[in-house]
Amino acid sequence: MSPCPDSPWLEVSVDFYGPTPTAAAFGHFSAKFDDKNYRPVCKVCASVKKRAQTRFYCLACNVALCVENCFRIYHTEADIAKARQQLQ
Repeated sequence: MSPCPDSPWLEVSVDFYGPTPTAAAFGHFSAKFDDKNYRPVCKVCASVKKRAQTRFYCLACNVALCVENCFRIYHTEADIAKARQQLQ
């Protein structure tokens, strides 16, 4: 990490160690649909013709996504279908 300056900051920079920041860093959080019976198909799973129903979605994008892997894939991968196929 960069050392802290002794004087007031004139500019700010951020050092990242590891992967790029998560979707949550940019206001994307997962949430559950209020209606327990409402389970739309996950957008990432649908891209590989898999019918996985989920109760979760991204608050910012308003897209239904499985929490475990699909949420990350949707927000970090350019080709979501290819990334999802690699999970199988």
